[in-house]
Amino acid sequence: MFAVMLVAVLLDRRALTVRNVAVAAMIILVLRPESILTASFQMSFAATLALVAGFEFFSERRRERLALGPPPRRTARRIGLVWLGGLALTSLLAGLATAPFGAFHFHRTAPLSLLANVVAAPVVTFLVMYPALFAVILMPLGLEAAPFRLMDIGIDLVVAIGRWIDAWTGDGGRIAAAPLWALLAVVTGMLWLSLWREKWRLLGVAPVIIGLAAWGSAPRPAIMVDETGSVAAVRGEDGRYHVAGDGADFEVDTWLRADGDLRAAGDASLAADILCDRIGCTAPLPGGARLALLADARGFAEDCRNAAVLVTAHAAPEGCDRTAFVIDGPELARTGAQALYRQADGSWRSVTVRPEVRRSWMPPLPDQ
Repeated sequence: MFAVMLVAVLLDRRALTVRNVAVAAMIILVLRPESILTASFQMSFAATLALVAGFEFFSERRRERLALGPPPRRTARRIGLVWLGGLALTSLLAGLATAPFGAFHFHRTAPLSLLANVVAAPVVTFLVMYPALFAVILMPLGLEAAPFRLMDIGIDLVVAIGRWIDAWTGDGGRIAAAPLWALLAVVTGMLWLSLWREKWRLLGVAPVIIGLAAWGSAPRPAIMVDETGSVAAVRGEDGRYHVAGDGADFEVDTWLRADGDLRAAGDASLAADILCDRIGCTAPLPGGARLALLADARGFAEDCRNAAVLVTAHAAPEGCDRTAFVIDGPELARTGAQALYRQADGSWRSVTVRPEVRRSWMPPLPDQ
């Protein structure tokens, strides 16, 4: 985006326009088409587009006011209020634009982001950015140490502000997983609001409202399996996950966040109804069936016969899948983590991290 802006300046064009945002996005997508699916691409361009479109709108309103009469007298108080207002507006636009993507990918929102940005922005400006500029200027003279020490203080202050605001937020920013169509509806509405300039741009509010209203309606998996086959989460009769196996705390915490569950990965209630021994663990499934999480290959004979779902890091013996739905080590190496959904006929549908249809830009599978 910065390179596109510089080229626009060299060509005597406006640097910050919606057109330049589109050009920058197209360049990245031509070079790396898979980036459109990443949170970094989506959030970066959503924030940039919202800022450019928002300030274009307010700039037009300002020009209309100036056409009606001279601007008010500039005073120190007015300059300060304008600066704080611009800072708050920037934070608000960027925060609203990136919030749907953060909620979709990370199941978290930042309800106090406006406060955090307003408090941290002056610190970043005066104790990080300006010292960084002076450090670059003073480097040829070997005098960059003092600006760097000032930058260190500024960065520590920004981190402290982030932790302070995070402590205020607590679990208030957690949000359950959303269906893909809800995110697409919100994105459609945001694009409509950002790209049009006439009054009909307000029609974009409708798909945003529809998408947000349906945000927590995504189908919830009955079973989650990590990519190593050592941990599985099973939805119990109480509607909450119960976790079999040890480790994979990051994955378990992600599953809980996506489920709108406020428990932490080490919560004792996660082990309720889970039975474990040296061979492995079992967890109850709705209808009286059981899931077996097999750690020792000696348990295949029993679990292949008795378990409805068998999860293991080992290679399952031939014929085991005739009586059980099997997810073994070689399969997980190809597919990555899996989510299982119970079908109306009682069968299982598996959704995998790695798609079945491989694209040319994707890395080869482990067995290829």
